[in-house]
Order: sequence, then structure tokens, then C-alpha cells
Amino acid sequence: MRKTTITLLVMCLSLAVCRFESAAVEQRAYITVSAGSSDRQDAVVSFALSRKLRARYYGLRDESGRVIPLQIDGERVATFVLPQLKAGSTKRYRLEELKAAQTGGDVRAQQAGYKLTITAAGRHVLDYQAQPSDLPTPDIKKIFRRGGYIHPVYAPSGRIITDDYPPDHYHHHGVWFAWTKTEFEGRHPDFWNMGDGTGSVEFVSLDESWSGPVHGGFKARHRYVDLSGPKPAAVLNEDWRVIVYGVGRGPKPYEMFDLVCTQECASSSPLILPEYRYGGVGFRGSRE
Repeated sequence: MRKTTITLLVMCLSLAVCRFESAAVEQRAYITVSAGSSDRQDAVVSFALSRKLRARYYGLRDESGRVIPLQIDGERVATFVLPQLKAGSTKRYRLEELKAAQTGGDVRAQQAGYKLTITAAGRHVLDYQAQPSDLPTPDIKKIFRRGGYIHPVYAPSGRIITDDYPPDHYHHHGVWFAWTKTEFEGRHPDFWNMGDGTGSVEFVSLDESWSGPVHGGFKARHRYVDLSGPKPAAVLNEDWRVIVYGVGRGPKPYEMFDLVCTQECASSSPLILPEYRYGGVGFRGSRE
């Protein structure tokens, strides 16, 4: 069974290199971050946290005494935002246990009805539309209803930079995925042009959401369905993992998010993706 993973980085993630060391005499733990050959600013850094460190909440204290929040997920991966580090430089942090109240809750994911809203430092970042959304006008056919997409996405200024059900393209919905030219069991479902009625992408479930001092996000599942045969047939299972990072806390604050989309065949029948060109961009059918 072949698997396709699509990663969408809304802003480039600059990952510094971390080294974990333990000072046995002082019974303290330190993290050293190396900038490498590039200047680093608001860089998201992750590392594996030793299982010997069992506290629930930690922070990183630098030489000046400033404490940077550290977020730890269930797999013991610790993440923080490195404010700034010049190329060729290193910075050393001491790992400190924090009380729960000190960690804050900078990035928050909250569900209301069929939408999951994510904010950072109180600013609206994006909404995830889970179940199919309501049609904005009664003249739009029900075949265009869709869930499982991100809209709206907000710029740091608060301006909405995505669209939903635009008048000339009812099948467009913020941030979403759909294959156009395909072959499945000898048929040719089109999952992009929903109005043709040959294919659809359906919301399945919102499996997880979380909030934290460094990032918040969600995991969701969708299903590609072939409607061109004698009965609907599941073609692809799609998993989303979306992480919103609270970065850019200076005079011009901003956020960024990371979307990883993984697709697997839903049956023993493969989905064939012939080479397809649209708007000057070529897509080849070979996917691993």
C-alpha cells in the first residue's frame, strides 16, 4: 500500500541543532542551541526530553534570567521558540521545573459547534471547518457543501486571507486538498470539481485538539469517495496534523502554522494519478 505525505509550511521553520547535557554535580539539565550557518529568529526548536525528567511543566532559563516556555507532548518531545541567535553562535539554557500556572496558555484551540478555532495571544489565527459548512446563499447547490478544511486564515493585521464558496468557484474552500485527474478501478473520479458529482472529500472525525504555551493544534481525518461507480466507494484515507506556533512576540507579532497531510489507499485498489498540468504546474502520478 502506497502512502503520500504532503507537508505545507505556511512559514519556513528554521530548526536549530540542540545538544542535551546533564550536570551531575549540580543535578541540573542544560540545553545548548547552535545557530549553524544562518541567523535564527523566532525559530521553532524541538528535542527529545529525557524520561528521567518526570515533571509535567518545564521552562528554559538563559544567562540573563529570562525564562522561555517549553511545551512537552505525550511522546516526550519538547518544543520552544528560540527568539534570536546569530549565525555561528550558541546559547545555553538551564532546564527548570515550573508550576502549572507559570506555563500560561498562549495558543488555544477551542471547539464550538462544527468549527475549531485557534488563537494565539488572544489573536484569531484560523478556523478548521469539521462537518460540512452551511451554504452562504440559497442559490448554491447542496453538492458543493464540504467539511474538512481551514477557513478563515487571518493575517497578523487581522485581515482574512482565505475565501470560502467564492462566486466563481463554489468548490474552493480555504486550505484543502483534492486530486483532479485520477483513475480508480477504471473510472475517473474528480475530487476537485465537486459540482461534477464524480468524487467528494468527506470529513470523518476530529480526533484530537490541544492548547499550550508554545503551540496548539488538532488532528483530523477525511475520506475521498468515488461517486462515479454503481455505489460510493472509499478511495483514500487522509490524516491531517495541524500545529499553530506562537512566534513573533515583538512589536509586530505574528503566528505560523504547519500542516502535514498523509494519504493512504482505503482499499486494495490503487488510486492512479496520471501526469496533470494546471496553471503551469505539473503533477506526476508517481507518489510514495
